[in-house]
Amino acid sequence: MLRAYLIYYRYITLFTERYLEKNSLTNLIFESLRDRIILGEYEPGRMLLEQEVCKEFKVSRTPFREAVNRLEELKLVKVVPRFGTYVSEIDIHEAKYAYEVRSHLEVLAAGLAAERCTPAHIEQINALIAEANSLAGKLDDPLKADLDKRLHLILRDAAGNPVLSETLERLYLISSRIWISQMRESYSDQLILDNLNAILQALKERNSKALSDIMMQHMKTTFDLLKQRSL
Repeated sequence: MLRAYLIYYRYITLFTERYLEKNSLTNLIFESLRDRIILGEYEPGRMLLEQEVCKEFKVSRTPFREAVNRLEELKLVKVVPRFGTYVSEIDIHEAKYAYEVRSHLEVLAAGLAAERCTPAHIEQINALIAEANSLAGKLDDPLKADLDKRLHLILRDAAGNPVLSETLERLYLISSRIWISQMRESYSDQLILDNLNAILQALKERNSKALSDIMMQHMKTTFDLLKQRSL
């Protein structure tokens, strides 16, 4: 009986380890391809070559295909049977609708963040400011996009609402491709630094209204530009 239990235990352990390893590889491929699409490194219409991606990440076809399924659910890629997988075109109207909803939820998240933030969150914003300062005058499009994404992630985490955070992440994926590919030039290095410093001050003071107002203006500026492009 003990021998049978040990064999069963080893089987379950091995199965679990392999499952977690495969899941980890799938996540790695998914997150890497997702970021390349969002940041514009992979432009709309680009074909994702299975053999090329598998070789880069040193994986079999299974993790790649699972990652592609997740990207397709987010409408970041389109799978054409017998032809291949392509980066989806940007739907300006869908992006506008998603950004419209996201604008209100980011303001809510900012207000909650001011009330619930920890010293760790303030340190993370401090680190962003230090990084932005060190790169002043050298902030290219990918760096601006990365700073913006990390800022929102910190504030969502500080808000302490997982449902809100998950909803915003999905809306971000839909709406940010158009902002990142077309609108980053509207944000100067100095404006980015000014916003970060204002956000830091509001967090330190736990000033929910001030931080909500800053976020509302930030989102409105981008949304106005987005509406102009959809006309």
